Parts: sequence; structure tokens; C-alpha cells
Amino acid sequence: MRATAANSPQVCSNPKTIMRVLFIVPYVPNLIRVRPYNLIRHLAARGHEVTVLTLWSSEEERADGEALKQHCHSVVALPLPRWRSLWNCRPALRTHVGLRAIYCHAPELAALLGLFRPRTSPCASSPLTQREQRTEYHGDC
Repeated sequence: MRATAANSPQVCSNPKTIMRVLFIVPYVPNLIRVRPYNLIRHLAARGHEVTVLTLWSSEEERADGEALKQHCHSVVALPLPRWRSLWNCRPALRTHVGLRAIYCHAPELAALLGLFRPRTSPCASSPLTQREQRTEYHGDC
């Protein structure tokens, strides 16, 4: 199917548009976990505001989160104790839910998501609903 103006998504044509990216990852991106680390680094290098929400489970990962701040607008890293990960896996053992999907569940991180709602559209030509127009970005935690 060919894309036409009627069925194609709106794309901002301004090449200087700065995206505000919320990158949510269940582990701290670092030089070992290179895919998210490089994506974050390259987005920030292009001038985009990257905020990372992540979990750490060791002092080494906490230090990696601190080091990540040099590339990001902000990094919110919450502790995920080993007991929480094991507790999360307990109910999944009797189901077909993958352990990867539940291992890193952290209610504290999920609660923070409400603080990161966009206040405006990234493109002035994109229509906003009344609810989106009233929504404010609460900034860094």
C-alpha cells in the first residue's frame, strides 16, 4: 500500500526538533549492555533530552547509573533488591509467563511513570486533545 497524506502518520518536518525521550530499562545501561547504552548516548549526542528510568541491584550497577548521567538529561535509578526479584518470580513459576517479564517488576518505578507525561506535542502541526493540552510535564524527580 502506498503512503498518502490521508493514511500516513504526521511527521515533524523541522530537522532541528529536539525530542524528549523517556528510556525505561530494567537494568542500568553500560558498556556491557551496549545496545541501550549506545542508543542513549547517540540520542543525547544529537541534542535530544534523554531521561532514563532504570533499576539497579548492585553497587556496581548504581555506579554505572551515576556514570550514565554524563550522557543524559537525567537518570532516575531505583534499587531492586535481590529478594524482590525472587519474590516476583514466585507466582510466574506456575504459569507460562516468562521470568524475564516479571523478574524486574518494581512498583516504585511504575509509580514514577505518571510524572513523565508530555506537556505539548513535539510538532506544532500535530493536533492535541484537550486532555493532552492540560497535561503538564513534572520534570525530574
